[in-house]
Amino acid sequence: MSDYTDARDHYWTAQRDFREAAVAEMERQMTEGIHAVILEINDTPRLAVADLLDADGKSVMHDADGEEHPQWDVLDSIAADMEVFTWDEGDSFLFRHDGGGRFIIEREA
Repeated sequence: MSDYTDARDHYWTAQRDFREAAVAEMERQMTEGIHAVILEINDTPRLAVADLLDADGKSVMHDADGEEHPQWDVLDSIAADMEVFTWDEGDSFLFRHDGGGRFIIEREA
């Protein structure tokens, strides 16, 4: 194997491992009241948090005053760190979709 081939294999393995760890961290960061994170490719484009849902499927992204949920920054930063820029790329490891081009990560029960 060449240095290039060996490095490429390490790169793809590291990227996969990092993305799996990022999804696990997202699940861990879903505090009480957040049951699911809805992700989409935004207009930047990059993977971003589009909504936060409670166990009943109701949005908890904003409170009554319109303020973003305190966990939004943490979860959106994790999404950005995954370096996903196209839907197809996200679809390669985020397997749950809403049918409208958005990905779903649910907290483990």
